[in-house]
Amino acid sequence: MRAGPSRSVQGTKQIFDELFRMARFGVVGSLCAGIEFATFYLLHQLPHLPLLAANSLAIVAASLVGFPLARSWTFRARDSAALSQFGRFALVVGIGWSLNTLLVYFLVGRLRMHPALGKSTQLAVVAIWNYCGQRFWAFRVRHASNGVYQKASYSPSAPCEAYVLTQCPVCDSNDLLPYTAAHGRQTCQCAACGLVFVNPQPSDEELVRYLSDRCSRLSKPTLGGTRTQVTRRSLARRYLSEIDRYRGVVHEKGRLLHLGFEDSCLMEEAASWGYAAVSSVLSLHVADRLRARAGCTDIVARAVDRSLANTKQNAVSVLVDLLELARDPGHLLDTVRDHMAENGCLVLVTQSLENQRARIATSLEHEPERLFFFDQRTIQNLLFRCRFEKAVRMARGQALRDRRTQHTLRGGVACWATTTQGTPRRSPRSWWERVGFLATANEQAVVLASAAPRRAKRKLSVVVPVYNERSTFCEVMDELLAKEIEGLDIEVIVVESNSADGTRDEVLRYSDNPRVTVILEDAPRGKGHAVRNGLNHCTGDVVLIQDADLEYKLADYEKLIHPILRCQEAFVLGSRYSDGARTMSLRRFKSGHWRAFVMNFGHLVFRGLLNSLYGQKLRDPFTMYKVFRRDCLYGLEFECDRFDFDYELVIKLLLKGYAPKEIPIRYEARSFSEGKKIRMLKDPLTWIRALIRYRFAAGRRAQLWR
Repeated sequence: MRAGPSRSVQGTKQIFDELFRMARFGVVGSLCAGIEFATFYLLHQLPHLPLLAANSLAIVAASLVGFPLARSWTFRARDSAALSQFGRFALVVGIGWSLNTLLVYFLVGRLRMHPALGKSTQLAVVAIWNYCGQRFWAFRVRHASNGVYQKASYSPSAPCEAYVLTQCPVCDSNDLLPYTAAHGRQTCQCAACGLVFVNPQPSDEELVRYLSDRCSRLSKPTLGGTRTQVTRRSLARRYLSEIDRYRGVVHEKGRLLHLGFEDSCLMEEAASWGYAAVSSVLSLHVADRLRARAGCTDIVARAVDRSLANTKQNAVSVLVDLLELARDPGHLLDTVRDHMAENGCLVLVTQSLENQRARIATSLEHEPERLFFFDQRTIQNLLFRCRFEKAVRMARGQALRDRRTQHTLRGGVACWATTTQGTPRRSPRSWWERVGFLATANEQAVVLASAAPRRAKRKLSVVVPVYNERSTFCEVMDELLAKEIEGLDIEVIVVESNSADGTRDEVLRYSDNPRVTVILEDAPRGKGHAVRNGLNHCTGDVVLIQDADLEYKLADYEKLIHPILRCQEAFVLGSRYSDGARTMSLRRFKSGHWRAFVMNFGHLVFRGLLNSLYGQKLRDPFTMYKVFRRDCLYGLEFECDRFDFDYELVIKLLLKGYAPKEIPIRYEARSFSEGKKIRMLKDPLTWIRALIRYRFAAGRRAQLWR
């Protein structure tokens, strides 16, 4: 496990964070002051408004601009309710305006202080008041009732009618942290994978009652009007169109199984598209029958089991608003996977909250039957655990975005922002929503995935690009082939690029090994080209890139792969920095110290460029040890041939939505005399080209998970 940073490092980081926060506060304050002055001048001079009215309107205009900037950028406190924050913000600003007037009157009018000195003192006092008031009161983040994150004290000794989870259903971690509480219900978050879920869960009787209420809402005649039916059919056609595009050309449509609440429109449209459609699961009649059944611990799982009892080899399985209602989402997906054909398609429709406390509190009030709150990361991890791959998300332009239509299709559940007294108010996705001024609605996430091949154990694919590595290749390969990881098969893909020192002869010695795939290139085209060629031949669940030198240690494999196999991360970087290590001491050559200095300084510069352009805080994004799930590459196309491929791979995975986790590794740099192949003048130009091209190229932000 990675050791935590020392207290001195933590203290230094906190000091710098506070200084940067003050700097952002100063920028926002200067901007608001300029807006206030300009608004006051325009209102007082052009329409000739009274002085007091113009001054009041100018303060209101500056506050309306300053609040979203202070909330989303200065203090980055978007987790709490926006309306309560705005009330505290307005009170702090009002008190600051009063202090402004009183200080000017007291210092200049009463004490006869020089106007410039008095104004400067007044500005300093008001700035300190505004910063402290906003920092420690208006935008404070309430994590839990005790104010901090602590390990959850959940125990099986809770009342028997409630279900208390002691480990995460996705990654099996026991490190559960209190998250938020609202409307008498508590939620916790897994510290390892980030899943948020209700804990303790409601009893069987409560859950059946909640599901019955939802079925009743969906069965109301008012929800079956012409407009709703047209919307439902249009949405069903969108789903089917995306399914056909995802599956590609198939000779036979096959069986489509719909698991969810009653939706006759989807069944009718599926039949017209050539599918052998099977009806849905949950209805008011089924819920009433399950209410009367004793000992039913998971209502949704029991209903799904009953529906799948007579179905096999489903080509397409559609789960609509069911995953978050099951007590064990993993078991639900496993059951669906067991009844799917090879390469079958899963369509998962759920509500994505992206783990914002205000949205979760709203959902706890209006959707008491909901037990889990998924986001991009947790849905991917759960699909990987249940043997699904190639997960993609329906294009946002195709997803249902109209708030009122979502409200109707989900049975009257309020899924847009609410004002006082719980009155629904439609809130279009505007600039105010993007900066956090309004609580936006829950977006519907439509995820498509295919069933992965069934294997007894997971498989790791190690890609080894080789060029002029005769002195170290055999040692690396012997150690790699002797490597054994419990519960994991290892395949090795060696890509040899027509070396000039006899390395190809050494590579061919391993061609008869059943675990080794040898790829011979006719000419050296660069490390990037070799890695791209090797990635095309990978068949494992996890991919790792390994150089044929001795700079990196194979003993670090376990801790790099562990977060991925435990379904906690999708992308891991082996960072060459340990805690407290300095950038300028990363490479130390026995000869050519100036080259080591130039490369360390260049690493610092290019790391800063990547973090600035792509909004990251990575320490070593250019490490060779890049470990990721193979399905992360689905839909990506690579083009770089040299060392700029390291940049391209990281950047495209970042743009696709995969945030890497950095884990410290051991590293011993080799010098140019020992075989390092980076060109000091030519390669940096390709790195700059990759950083700028993929950041500003048209259409760079590929579809989420594509």
